[in-house]
Amino acid sequence: MRHGAVPPLAHFSTLNPLIDLDGTGVTVPTELTPWPRDARGRHVAVSAFSMGGTNAHLILGPAEDTGPAAQAGTTPVEGFELSAKTPEAVRDLAARLHHRLAELPADSYPAFAYSVTSGRARHKWRAQVSAPDRELALNALKALAAGETTDAVLVQEHDPAGGLDGAAPVELPRVVIDLPAYPWERRRYAPQPADRTAAEVNTTPATGVPGVQPNRPEAGREGDVAERLHEVHWQEADDTGTRRAAGSGWWLLFADRTGVGDALAGELAARSSRCVTVRAGQCYRRLDAARFEIDPLRCEDLAALFEELRSQETEPCAGVVHAWGLDDVPLSSDAPRRLPPGQHPLPGASSALDLIRALAREGMDGAPRLALLTRGAQRVVGQDSPSPGAPTPLWALAGAAAAEHAAPLPALIDLDPLPADDEAARLLDALLRTCDRGEEHVVLRGGGRRTPALVPHRASGLAEMAVRRRPFDAGRDGNHRVLALRPGILDSLESTVWRRTPPGPGQVEIEVTAAGLNFSDVLKAMGAYPGAHGSVPLGIECAGRVTAVGEGLRAATSGTRSWRW
Repeated sequence: MRHGAVPPLAHFSTLNPLIDLDGTGVTVPTELTPWPRDARGRHVAVSAFSMGGTNAHLILGPAEDTGPAAQAGTTPVEGFELSAKTPEAVRDLAARLHHRLAELPADSYPAFAYSVTSGRARHKWRAQVSAPDRELALNALKALAAGETTDAVLVQEHDPAGGLDGAAPVELPRVVIDLPAYPWERRRYAPQPADRTAAEVNTTPATGVPGVQPNRPEAGREGDVAERLHEVHWQEADDTGTRRAAGSGWWLLFADRTGVGDALAGELAARSSRCVTVRAGQCYRRLDAARFEIDPLRCEDLAALFEELRSQETEPCAGVVHAWGLDDVPLSSDAPRRLPPGQHPLPGASSALDLIRALAREGMDGAPRLALLTRGAQRVVGQDSPSPGAPTPLWALAGAAAAEHAAPLPALIDLDPLPADDEAARLLDALLRTCDRGEEHVVLRGGGRRTPALVPHRASGLAEMAVRRRPFDAGRDGNHRVLALRPGILDSLESTVWRRTPPGPGQVEIEVTAAGLNFSDVLKAMGAYPGAHGSVPLGIECAGRVTAVGEGLRAATSGTRSWRW
């Protein structure tokens, strides 16, 4: 707009053939195009898009050079006000403003005073500067920055929402100039690292790896960082608390296809309690007073279900159990949008979100507690890991969804990956037990009930694996492999001494100085790489120096730099 020309669109050469601009009045500039003024004026739209999803859009018009701004240099000035959050920040800001004003000509002082007073946020501590000209303002700012007292500066603590005290300053033309940044008083909230003596650090560099200084503490010493880390430990729950009678009220059960819901309904009946079951179908259907079908993709079906239940049930609802997460199955890319009854994929996270929203909006008599069921979604003991395809995201989604819709936090119950004969009875016991604040998350494993607790992190499971720490010895420790000693647990990655095998025919031995890891190595460490079983070597590409060659290769090859993939 300043130069009266439209720049060409960067990196544009050919318009998409599916886009037809004929008759739209829209053109794509491919070269610098003059943009003369006319009676309609000139306006330009500017858009910016970020990777995080933040979008900014501006519509700009011409800035005229006439009006009050032209007389800014001759407008009388009484002074200005600056503010900050603390007295120290006020002095720091005064020093920055002094430096900025010293760079400006004298006729820019009215614009400076306007920008300082009106262009910044109002904070608790304020300094009113009385200075009719630039030189007096410089002297006042210099004194304020040095913490000196002067009649030209009044520093007071105010209500941040309050206005200017005393007489109102002369109204200044709206001319804005750039000012220095606010003096942020940054604070460190992370714990300071503990000082370590030279005796604790082995500064012997690793052979052939510049800049790497291995530290092998002696047995029994943990790193400072590890001492501050915590992890979730599933501890045996105290089952001595009170329980609600199973026969009080009725239960709403969203039954799965794996049989858990049916077994739970049978257990409720055995304890003289009643339940209403809801299964997945193609549409809303009332089969009888105790059986319904709904389409999991239609929120309208869920609303109709709640309306029907409110009209037919006279007792309060004792609880709502969502077991559809047990039916989650991966779909192929060519799966139809709607499957026949009984073959619906039942995305547990999506249907649970709809249920949380419906309970918050519709409500039910008795304000029942919602329980979401998963199987094998949590790693409880050191040897197990989340089951492949387990609805683990449901554990993260439930709390966020409840907070978003101002709903009570659902109870999350993770069933044992290996179902037992008495699973339904133990599940009902967990549902009936009073859920204290620490028992909103429960896992059932091996006949017991466990609840989460934060415990100090055990770095790489040292106590369990009995790894002996010792100083690095280049002769003894010169050949290592990084292995997942317990595949599926990344904390079990360890540098392991490995035998050194002479190269065979057509092979070379490389002293590795740098190795590359990619996603396939992550899958191997997690025990999920197809065809890989147990602890397998990581890293399929490296750079280094050839140290030995096998039969069939020239001896001169040894010692040269090499890389492989």
